[in-house]
Amino acid sequence: MGFMKHLCILILFAHAGFVGFAQDRILISPFGDVIPVEKGKSAGEAIEKNLEKNVEANTIIAACDSSRFSFGNVYDPSRYTTNFGFAAGDVAAMIYNIPFAGGVIESVYFKPNANTYTNLDATLRIFRVLPGWATTTATYFGHDQVLTPDSCFGATPWPTNCPYVPGDSGTGRFLGEELWGLGGFPVLWPSSSTTVGVRMSDLGYEPSVNAGDMIAITLRKSPFEGCSACNAVLRASAPAMPLRFFKYYTLGRIGLAYPGWWSREFDMFIWFVLRFPPPLIDPPPTIVSIVGPPFMADTSEQAVRMYAYDSNCITPGDTGIIASLHYSVIGGPSSQVAMVESSGVWVGHIPGQILGTSVNYYVTATDVNNHTTTSWARSYSVFSLNQFGYTTTFPPFTFSNLAGTEGATELPGSAFQGTGAEDDGTAGPIPIGGNFNFFGRDTMQYVWVSANGGISMTGTATDTVWVNSNGTRTGSFAMFSIPGTAPRNFVAGFWNDLYLAPGGHGSVWYKQDGTQLIIQWNRVGNFNSAIDTTTTFQIVLDRSDNSVTLKYLDVGVTTLNTSCLLAMQASSTSGWLLLNQFGYPDSTRPRNGRSIKMTYAGPLAVHGQDGGIPGKFVLHANYPNPFNPATKIRYELPRQVNVTLKVFNLLGQEVASLVNEVRSPGKHEVGFRGENLSSGVYFYRLQAGEFAQSRKLVLLR
Repeated sequence: MGFMKHLCILILFAHAGFVGFAQDRILISPFGDVIPVEKGKSAGEAIEKNLEKNVEANTIIAACDSSRFSFGNVYDPSRYTTNFGFAAGDVAAMIYNIPFAGGVIESVYFKPNANTYTNLDATLRIFRVLPGWATTTATYFGHDQVLTPDSCFGATPWPTNCPYVPGDSGTGRFLGEELWGLGGFPVLWPSSSTTVGVRMSDLGYEPSVNAGDMIAITLRKSPFEGCSACNAVLRASAPAMPLRFFKYYTLGRIGLAYPGWWSREFDMFIWFVLRFPPPLIDPPPTIVSIVGPPFMADTSEQAVRMYAYDSNCITPGDTGIIASLHYSVIGGPSSQVAMVESSGVWVGHIPGQILGTSVNYYVTATDVNNHTTTSWARSYSVFSLNQFGYTTTFPPFTFSNLAGTEGATELPGSAFQGTGAEDDGTAGPIPIGGNFNFFGRDTMQYVWVSANGGISMTGTATDTVWVNSNGTRTGSFAMFSIPGTAPRNFVAGFWNDLYLAPGGHGSVWYKQDGTQLIIQWNRVGNFNSAIDTTTTFQIVLDRSDNSVTLKYLDVGVTTLNTSCLLAMQASSTSGWLLLNQFGYPDSTRPRNGRSIKMTYAGPLAVHGQDGGIPGKFVLHANYPNPFNPATKIRYELPRQVNVTLKVFNLLGQEVASLVNEVRSPGKHEVGFRGENLSSGVYFYRLQAGEFAQSRKLVLLR
């Protein structure tokens, strides 16, 4: 630890600053603010003293296109009121788009919050980010193997079994080439709120970047502190979208015991200075906004609209945009279509997709000089209301209010356990009254209730489920991350950030009524709005037909019904029924006086198969093996998904593509013939949505 401290670069803005160059210099924040740095002045002063726009030093920028940037008064300390902790070995990765001009990165700054322990070692690196990876939903991208961060973070080539962020189908990673850091430049993570600055030249070079590039600046806390629970703390902003901050959790998060990246809806106080020589080069097009399809139950073609413009400071008439829409279905290969312009709006169309499909997409805008801007990636889903043996109906609304009635039991805030009990806690177990069939599982007998508007079911009273937190009662999963990572046997009736504190913020009631167990959230509060304490709804489990009914008496006064989740899932990999997310589709949005009923009708019938839908993804060994010249490969799908099945030789070269299309749930078989191949060992790999597995086959001629 002491050795690294001697190597670190710590600059206190109160006493020193970086010397300016003859070129223009700008300070770039996570918010996209562009702050001119006055020649001869410290970039730290631009942060700490809230400098106004320097007209003389930035005449070219302002004259060309001042409307793009936030000059002057851009550092608002009230933005950075959150303290974001990092345990030993954790990594912060802030993502940036290089604006309007290429140049070199001169320096990087980060601002910790005051800590309660001594200074800590850390390392700083800068990476190029691979295109098309970004997400607008907070999601965990982990792996089922225990790995050390050293074996994955920044590795080249990226190990195939490492935690990943999807987007680059070749490697499954989002960090590309390392631009600066030589594997990790040592810095000091101070115990005070002093802003830290690091010169790139202290490593002997300054990394070059081009306009439109995406880069990631990473800050990693040393894994050798001797106290994994002693968090280092960074200043962070309030939640921001689109998500551009990723955190690598060395110890895992939310009950997941393996490491991985998690996209978080915050901006870390990590800034950098870009230096560029005047005159300003032709900037790439600016994408002002994108309007894409919402979540829906519509299988028709969907339009994506891009609002953009192009400018050229040197040759104003030399402008124009060629726009493309890139999309992929359920993690499959990317397709590209041209976007057509009309009155400054570019429109492209994604072909209609079948029910149950998820689509990722992004757009690119290229000017006449081949300068390209790539947007953040977005996604939408085409909802299927009838899947996995469930039929969804909208019965007439009836509501028997349980609050204070005979036979009903109250669960006040004090009944909920866990960190922040009235906010994110769990109460239970509550007996269902008999066997309840959930996704074909007829052993559900107990319910665990979350303050946030959802339940989980188990077969025994001792099989505790912390519905909104992990086994240590800490942490929580976000509705953004579903499906996946949610509790097993989970029903989201009105999943949101609800609150059960005393003083008018409500409670939860339950009652056994014949074959029904009724659970009612009564006048619960909205954690983000103290005035909204009217939300009242029920989840009804009925053993007579194994149905789940959601009933909404009052959805509140602050549009909670446009930010909630309605869903059911048996596990993160099998059994998943998504009804409504973020208010879409409109036909299933919670409304006052609405009932939504999901009735289990047994496993889906698959033509030509005796059994029902498989409970999980399975790739079987081929038979026969060894083979000559033909063999058969069998696999099982628990849901409809895009499937690729390919055969590779020992050099990793593809020798056959057996399947590349959307396949229905059930058991499948495909033949493979090797007449044109040499004897030897080959591998076949199944990719089905988030599931991937490889097996070996041997050809003997």
